[in-house]
Amino acid sequence: MDARGNVSPVLAALPVLGGLLIGSTISIALNVRWGWHAQFVSMTPAMVLAGGLVVTAAGELWRRLKIHLGGLLAVEALVAVAGLYTFRRLRPEDWLEARARIDDLIARDFATETGSLFSTEYAVFFGPLYQLGVGFYLGLAVLGFVAWVVYRRYEPGWLLVGTYVGYLLVLAGIQVRFAGQLAIPLAILSGFGVVYVLSTVDLARRPLPLRGASSTGDRTGASPVVSDGGQLEPSISLPDRRATVYVVGIGLLVFGLSLVYVPGLIADTTYSDGQVAALEAIDEHAAANERTYPENYVLSEWGDSRMYNHFVNGESRGYGYAQSNYEEFITSSDPDNWYDQFEGRVGYVVVTERESDLPAGGTYSQLLEDYGAGGNETDGVAHYQALFVDDDVAAFAVVPGATITGTGEPGATVSIESERTVSGERISYEQAVNVDEDGSFAVTVPFAGTYTVNGDSVNVSTTAVTEGETISLE
Repeated sequence: MDARGNVSPVLAALPVLGGLLIGSTISIALNVRWGWHAQFVSMTPAMVLAGGLVVTAAGELWRRLKIHLGGLLAVEALVAVAGLYTFRRLRPEDWLEARARIDDLIARDFATETGSLFSTEYAVFFGPLYQLGVGFYLGLAVLGFVAWVVYRRYEPGWLLVGTYVGYLLVLAGIQVRFAGQLAIPLAILSGFGVVYVLSTVDLARRPLPLRGASSTGDRTGASPVVSDGGQLEPSISLPDRRATVYVVGIGLLVFGLSLVYVPGLIADTTYSDGQVAALEAIDEHAAANERTYPENYVLSEWGDSRMYNHFVNGESRGYGYAQSNYEEFITSSDPDNWYDQFEGRVGYVVVTERESDLPAGGTYSQLLEDYGAGGNETDGVAHYQALFVDDDVAAFAVVPGATITGTGEPGATVSIESERTVSGERISYEQAVNVDEDGSFAVTVPFAGTYTVNGDSVNVSTTAVTEGETISLE
């Protein structure tokens, strides 16, 4: 743009290059001296500075030689490609890390924030309305005007705003997490669009760039008088009462529609009463049983993992374990098969309701729907003690369980039953086990209390459950 406008690219870019030089020095010094951030990140300002110097020099040469600007664009593209190639050759490890970061940006799709701003889940059109409101589309229309203005004439100010908006719009189109950053520069264009809308109904003066006057001209030379009296036109004037009502009404129409989406946005960032109650139950159990990390680690949906573990054990820096194991756990056929893997690593499990279909009779239904008590042709679980149950969330302590042993007729079925109240819900726990050929049986139960074993009563203590003791009926 500078070369096209016959403005020295060196003089125009000098402040930016100076800032990049200072930033590069600080960034590299922090990395070398204190190991701040990844090396390729600390080197990025220096690489941008190097590319900027080459592009600026090329622009200055093109301006002085008056060569067709198409060649300059080709040179700039070549500089970008050469820079990336050089980086890959000289810093292969940093190149691989940069590739991994790009993959994280493009390939991640397991979280709400990694979806696109234009997600088909919201029919493409409603995604921006949901995140940014009607102002997004006003700003988008103005962005088209900005592109046209920058193409037609020398407008570095519009180019700056348009570049920021365009760059962040692309990022938000990849991951909606960038919508917040996009909102900042987009607000400038949205405000411009609102003023234009008001000017179409004579509630505001039309923005100067749309009056047909070039912003590069001498604005002091433009006529400062109005047509009816020759008085200076004030830069700001207050509307009368009627105009004020219309302005407020249009403002509410444009921006008030966004309020419709506020409850949904809040719901996406808050936890339900059931989840809070589950957290409190887990915290109380961990304190009462003096469990420490990792024995009090809470396995849950990965998006909730940091919340539960922050309050229960303070170890909430990551969610990698939950992300790697929770899905496989709840889709498994038997939760007790996971006990050996959980021992010493997981102390609590929280199962939350989900809309997708999961295998009937599997871990999900056994824990969330049956509360681990058995039923629907499944036995009660052996190592998961219900602490809190609700329609949409259930919390369990992972325990060794007490093992009840006895004798009986080989091949006969022994029924174990008990009643327990959890979160106001009456739970009927039941298991059935076959007597072995040697006439013995063993069954593990997760609760303390009184059990009925084929009509006989047996008391199971809390210590027996937490220590994995064996209780014999003989």
